[in-house]
Amino acid sequence: MISSENYRKEIDGIRAFAVIAVIINHFNYKLLPSGYLGVDIFFVISGFVITSSLANRESKGFWDFICSFYARRLKRLVPALAFFVIICGILICLVNPYPGVSLFTGITSLFGVSNIYLWRESTDYFAESTQLNIFTHTWSLGVEEQFYLIFPFLIWFSGFLRQTRNGKRNFIYLICFLSIISLSLFIYYSLNHVSTSYFLMPCRFWEMASGSLFYFLSRRNQKSNIEFFKINPNFVAILILPILFLPTSTNLIATLLIVFLTNFLILNIRKDFLVYKLFTQNYIVYVGLISYSLYLWHWGILSLATWTIGINKWSVLIQILLIFLLSIFSYKYIEQPLRNSIWLKKKYLSLFFGASIISISALFLIILGKPLKEGLAKINKKINPAAYEYYPTSTEGLKCNFPSKIKNALVDCLKIEVNSDNKGNIYLIGDSHAANHYFSIKNNLPTNQFSEIRSILEWGLIHSLEGDKCINSPCIKNSWDKYLYFFENNLTSKDIVIFSWARDRIVKDRKAKLVREPDQKKLQILQTKLIEIIEIIRKNKSKLILVDDIPKVCPGSINFRQDIIVRGNIKKCVIKKSISLQDREPLSIIYKNLSEKNDSINYFDPHDYLCQDDGCDLFDEEGNMLYSDESPHFSANNPAPLIKAWNYYLKKI
Repeated sequence: MISSENYRKEIDGIRAFAVIAVIINHFNYKLLPSGYLGVDIFFVISGFVITSSLANRESKGFWDFICSFYARRLKRLVPALAFFVIICGILICLVNPYPGVSLFTGITSLFGVSNIYLWRESTDYFAESTQLNIFTHTWSLGVEEQFYLIFPFLIWFSGFLRQTRNGKRNFIYLICFLSIISLSLFIYYSLNHVSTSYFLMPCRFWEMASGSLFYFLSRRNQKSNIEFFKINPNFVAILILPILFLPTSTNLIATLLIVFLTNFLILNIRKDFLVYKLFTQNYIVYVGLISYSLYLWHWGILSLATWTIGINKWSVLIQILLIFLLSIFSYKYIEQPLRNSIWLKKKYLSLFFGASIISISALFLIILGKPLKEGLAKINKKINPAAYEYYPTSTEGLKCNFPSKIKNALVDCLKIEVNSDNKGNIYLIGDSHAANHYFSIKNNLPTNQFSEIRSILEWGLIHSLEGDKCINSPCIKNSWDKYLYFFENNLTSKDIVIFSWARDRIVKDRKAKLVREPDQKKLQILQTKLIEIIEIIRKNKSKLILVDDIPKVCPGSINFRQDIIVRGNIKKCVIKKSISLQDREPLSIIYKNLSEKNDSINYFDPHDYLCQDDGCDLFDEEGNMLYSDESPHFSANNPAPLIKAWNYYLKKI
């Protein structure tokens, strides 16, 4: 244990400030747009506190040190996390008809790798849909746990902990070197691929390392009459506040500022300053003490609310009360008892206990997702029938939809057998809006003309058409070139290639309402790529159908599940046909121009079948809901008008 003289309760006050900022941001990001930076404050504090802890700890040897370190980490993090994951795993299964993604995120969080899983899934942390995954927020725990995996080795082998002659200097130089690399990665990926800079530990290492370095500055200030980086902490605290109100578009500069200002605050805060008196108030310190449980449970409650009653003015007080009650319970009856248990003082027992509880909790989530799935689905349907009816999308279950998670999947999805019946194949390519048409086409495939339809969508294709490098997974490098090579060598005169692309990918601001400004660079890339495949189509005497985008019935930023399904605000999902066409016009111009110049190219517009008169609605003429989200994607059963349209169109071709 760290002696009480090393405990700084003002740091718990700063933790309280950080967690409250995060909670406000997650309740309503408009109130505190950059409140999510509270997580970065946590990272800085973690680096400072862990270095302080290890600097004052004696160890008999390397293995004794490593085992003790990981035993303390397991006791600190695992019990509350496992309790949260088990309870929320059960609850999400009762409201989410397809809880697989959430459950798997929960499993990965237990092993400290949920950040990597979310990165691989190309998760956009700032998208409203992330709140549907009840374990999204555990990414930050993954970052910290991965930092803890390497930090003790750095502090031991540098010689600092063993108090070798140059140990402290070696450790500082090593941390500085690694921090420069990490900061460079963070800046690069913030400018080129935000999810990489957000989720991956190498891009976050510098934040925790900065806390470690500032610990040494604080020690030097205590031992010397000369104080380094002396800044009034009241002024630093005042500077931190406006940063939390910056828009998310300033993420890079805001993160840099919040990290360094937090370090300066911890370095300079003293008893004779107002900010110290504020952060050491008993109730604020207590919030800091339970901040870990608060961080876990606040997202769980908000996610469950998103799936059910929504987050409304009348529900906020109840939700806040639930968050604090569950957090206090977790801290008092889970965190503290197990952390301070007498029998867990033995490090090897602690390691065994931690590993056991992780394994048991993970197994429980697996059971929830498989053996108990059918029974939970029946309960789910009774509790939340709207979610069960509308959540599935038309892209569910496509074997070759984003296939790069499987080795050689691209080859397998493209591979075809020679058709003995001398019929053609249909190849559906593009993004998820191409997949929207899969079932409509498949269910009406003219069997006298075609053997099958193959959906070969993949993230590498999206990166290619958007002009991005293939730097994130799931992604296959040069996938567009692989598609072209395949088509050049395999297409026949009986084959059809169908391409469709979401309008959101060619605009500058996806969340802007109604008619949006197009991104000319992306449009140019799209046109160039299409011309490449057209040349191959013409050479092989095949056909290409360019399918224009479906109506954008939910314009602007909207939480479809909460606003439409839960609250029933269907007026938000009606748009004039003329407005939808105007928003899509830059994409349509490319398609129409290419089809007019080439006899082998056909143009298909879903608007003609999904809109009535001058209105595009959420429902069809028979009152069936057409879409399952705001992207939009079709609900599980494709709309009848489009099924009939494809049946007619394919026979005509």
